[in-house]
Amino acid sequence: MLKQENLAANFCGLLAVSGCKEVAIEWRILGKEQDGSLLTSWVSFNAKNRAEQRSNIGIYTPMLKTLQTVFRFPTKENVIQASVNLTKTLLLFTTKELRQEESGRKTDIYRTFLVEIKEGVEVEPFLLMEVDRNHQMMAQFLWRNLATFEKSNQDKFLV
Repeated sequence: MLKQENLAANFCGLLAVSGCKEVAIEWRILGKEQDGSLLTSWVSFNAKNRAEQRSNIGIYTPMLKTLQTVFRFPTKENVIQASVNLTKTLLLFTTKELRQEESGRKTDIYRTFLVEIKEGVEVEPFLLMEVDRNHQMMAQFLWRNLATFEKSNQDKFLV
C-alpha cells in the first residue's frame, strides 16, 4: 500500500503514464472496495487554461498499480463518496453542493447518481432519487461471492 503523503504524487505519475497531459489537483479518496481498490477523485485542467476545471473519478488497483479514469464531469463537482460494482461496469457516486434558501440560510444538498462505465464514451449519470436531500447520503455496492453456478447476475447496492 502507498503511504498517505505519496498518494497524490503517485496518482499523478500513473495518470502521466496513461497519457494524460492535464494538470491534476485536489486529490480525494472516495471509497475502498473489497478487492482493495480505491476510488479517488481529482480536479483536472489544461495547464494553459486553469479556468476550465473538471472533476474526475478513477479506480486505483494496488495489485496492478494502475489508475483508470472511469468518469469525467463536464465541470468541477464536489464528489464526496463513490462505489463500484464487482465487475467494474457500474459506478455510484454522491455529490454535495451548498445552496442558499430563500430565507438566506445555506444548506448542504446531497445527490446520489448511478452511471454505467464505458471506456471512451461519455455517459449521462442517472439521478437515483429525484428529491434533493439535506441529510448526508451515501451509496455502496454489495459485492457477492462468486459462485460457479450462480444464476443471478444482479448487482445490489445500499443508499
